Amino acid sequence: MSNLGTTSPTRRGGTAERSATPAASRVRGPRWKDPRLVVGILLVLVSVAVGARLFTTADRTTAVWAAARDLDAGTVLTAGDVVQKRVRLLDTASRYVAGDQSPVGYALTRAVGDGELLPAAAIQAPGKGGDHRLVTVGVDRDRLPPGLSGGARVDVYVTRKDSGGETDSPAVLVVPGANVATAPQPGGQLGAASTQVPVVLSVPPDLVGTLIDSSRHGDVDLVTVPAGSKETATPESTP
Repeated sequence: MSNLGTTSPTRRGGTAERSATPAASRVRGPRWKDPRLVVGILLVLVSVAVGARLFTTADRTTAVWAAARDLDAGTVLTAGDVVQKRVRLLDTASRYVAGDQSPVGYALTRAVGDGELLPAAAIQAPGKGGDHRLVTVGVDRDRLPPGLSGGARVDVYVTRKDSGGETDSPAVLVVPGANVATAPQPGGQLGAASTQVPVVLSVPPDLVGTLIDSSRHGDVDLVTVPAGSKETATPESTP
C-alpha cells in the first residue's frame, strides 16, 4: 500500500540523488575606505587640475614690439624698423612696448639690436629729443672696455694733461652712465696712424661742453656700467 502525497527519493546505485540548491550570498557594497580607491580618485583629480592649468597657460603670450634690424641711438622709428612678436614674458611684460601701442615716430635713447625686444625705457615721445645729445669722442684702443657695443652704458673718465702733454691730475668722472650710440667695429681702422677710435656717446645737454673740453685736453677712459646697475655716480668738476 503506497503513501499518497509522499515523494520517495530516486536511488541510483544505492545512493539517493538530491537536487543541490546553492546557498545565497550577501551582496557587499563598495568599500569607500579602500586605500586603493582613495589613491585612484586623488590621481584623477590631480590629473584634471594639471590639465586645466596647462590649458589656461598654453597661450598666455603677449604681443610686443621688437627691432627689425640694428638701430642706433637717436633713430626716429618707422614702420620698417619694428616688428611685432608674441612672447611669454610673465611678470616682465610692462618693461617692453606693448603690441597695441605703436612706437612709430618715437626716438631711441639707446641702440637696440636686431630682434631685441623694444624696452619702454629706450624710447622717448616725439618732441623730447632735447633730453640727450650725440657726441663723438676719440678714445685710445687700450682705454676701451673689451667687447664694447652699441647700447652699453659707460662712465666717462678723463685724465687731463698739461701743456707738455704730461698727465698732471687724477682721472675725473665727467659723464656718468652715458649710453654708447655707436661703438667701433673690431679691427676697424687697422693700420691707421692714430691709435684712437671714434665712439659716439648719448649724453645730457648740460654735460656736452664738459665732455668736449675735457676730451680735447686729456685721455678718455670708458668704464662699463654693469647691466641692471641702479647706482648713479656723480660727475666731478674738472679743473
